[in-house]
Amino acid sequence: MVKNSYIPAGNLSIQDLKSLVVVQDSFFWYRCQVSISGSFMKKFPALMIFLLTFAPFLLSAEPYRGRLQTETEHFLFIYEEKDTDAVRELVTFAENVYTRVTAYFGYHPERVYVIVNGRTDDANGSYSPMPSRLELYISSPSAPLMGTRTANWLEILFTHEFTHWVHLTYGPGFYGSLARVFGELSTAPLGFHIPGWMTEGIAINIETMFTEGGRGRNPFFEIYYKAPVMEGNLFSLWQAAYGSIYPPRGRVWVAGYMIVHYMMETYGENVFAEINHEYAEFPLFGAWSAIHKITGKRMKDIFADMKLFYEDRFAACREIPDGRRITPPGYGNYYLPLAADKGLIAYRSTLKSPPALVLLDPATNGENKLLDVYLFDEYSYTADSAGNTVVFAASETDYASPAGRDSISDLYLFDTASGRVRRLTKGAHLRHPAMSPDGSALAAVQMTGSYSRLVLVDPESGVLSPLYEQDQASMFTPAFSPDGNRLAFVMNLRGMQDIYLLQPGPGAGGPETAGARPVTGTDYAGDYVPRWADNGTILFCSDRSGSLELYTVKTGGMEAGEQEEAVPLLQDPVAAMGGIMYGGDIIYSSYTSRGFTLKAKPFSRGSTAPAGKPPAGGNETPPPVRAWKDIESVKRYIDFPRPVLWVPVPAVTYAGN
Repeated sequence: MVKNSYIPAGNLSIQDLKSLVVVQDSFFWYRCQVSISGSFMKKFPALMIFLLTFAPFLLSAEPYRGRLQTETEHFLFIYEEKDTDAVRELVTFAENVYTRVTAYFGYHPERVYVIVNGRTDDANGSYSPMPSRLELYISSPSAPLMGTRTANWLEILFTHEFTHWVHLTYGPGFYGSLARVFGELSTAPLGFHIPGWMTEGIAINIETMFTEGGRGRNPFFEIYYKAPVMEGNLFSLWQAAYGSIYPPRGRVWVAGYMIVHYMMETYGENVFAEINHEYAEFPLFGAWSAIHKITGKRMKDIFADMKLFYEDRFAACREIPDGRRITPPGYGNYYLPLAADKGLIAYRSTLKSPPALVLLDPATNGENKLLDVYLFDEYSYTADSAGNTVVFAASETDYASPAGRDSISDLYLFDTASGRVRRLTKGAHLRHPAMSPDGSALAAVQMTGSYSRLVLVDPESGVLSPLYEQDQASMFTPAFSPDGNRLAFVMNLRGMQDIYLLQPGPGAGGPETAGARPVTGTDYAGDYVPRWADNGTILFCSDRSGSLELYTVKTGGMEAGEQEEAVPLLQDPVAAMGGIMYGGDIIYSSYTSRGFTLKAKPFSRGSTAPAGKPPAGGNETPPPVRAWKDIESVKRYIDFPRPVLWVPVPAVTYAGN
């Protein structure tokens, strides 16, 4: 697997050269990770001549059919034929997003270039200024990244990234005047003079304002600032300007949402548009001057007031009894474990050691490492009841792809006794595996465009067979019942995220199913991470009270077509994001200012937490399948160089995770 690896630049082989292409066209850079050394610089001229001569032959090593383009009034979408459905989805709402975002800023760009990337299983997007373009990774998030209530992940992603375009290419003002003479790159310095929180803060707040979801409505995003506020350990205004390896993950995004949201609450929804206009007129005076002129207060005083705002918001949570921490102290992330005969198998990462699967000892807060591994995400591993076999999902990245980069997640089988790892699938786009207790059945989530489905995977051959899917739905975190006969999973069905129950065919060995039925009802509460307490009870996390808490629900009444009530089980001052029964305790996942942690609370039958509020919106029928627009005109896209650094440029980069 290619993970944070380097190719020594002074010792390049022909195979290595397939990963290094230095021609930059308008939008597409092809590159590998290269460590810079003196020998590289000495060999650079010869290397450039070789690459420019033989690059076309190296590119032909992988099949690639080129890109297409289609246009709307303001957008040019560039994509591969296999991603046509995602583009049909995007063009359905693109102009509506344009209208709302440009109206907020008071700036209306004429042409926006959008690259649609279906070659990575990661969910992401970006705005880049050289030259200006948006890039959208269409795979939906594997974790509750953007909030569950929006029926469409691509709409949130598109809204967020297009906000960056409008904000950072803002036409009116000093740099906009230069751009009309010298070209669009002249507006790039707009982003150089402002702190990181300002760039991301407005985009997160607009994604929340103009969609039904967004991180501003997401309790999994809220924990990143809730915990440090409650602990009195919030980052400073200076630290909010840049990222860090220390928690919270994505500090400029977290800080940006907090600050901009507070300013909108205090000074009005349009305050940021006014600040941005003032700043663009006189950018050399900096952002602080614009903020002071519009609000009448200095930024350091606004930040101090903001801290008091959030402290008051979370004051009542301090009264909730805390659990006992069972993971080592210090900075690091410990995620919800699996209970096996060997003990608690958990995935963790710290600042001092690489990510790994470990055996945890709740009594001593100690651990025993099983395997160093980068998982696709914290939910992407499973084990049999004995703990002898672990199946996990991890990504392999191919930087030699002529399309730029392929990053595909597959399943691997790990024998904990021998320490051997065997690859189970190849190019299957799988995550969130679930193994039956006896190890005979294996299910997983398979990504299909911007949605996903459930599949069965043969534990020996890796052969896949379809298990369950719905139009415009995404699946998450399946889990087999203790007897192996039923599968609980999360399905986001066009903005309604609930726990569903599925009974696979005989022995879970074939694609036959009895149909999936909702366990928690179809409503606008978000339900997450089902785990089985016993054969008739599911333990899960939900935000139906406004915070993340644990609930249980019985499944027995479903046989008679009855709907069981979800019973509140456990609260935490910050969050309870998923739990398991272990011995006499409930082990659950929570968060602190030092990272994700595991806590324990004693469990006794009949004990419950205070009842939560009813789900927002009540019981509802899932929205109908949405009809995407047909693409009216499709042309072959030719990536002609544009007059912005279009000459061949060597790309020396560190791609990271």
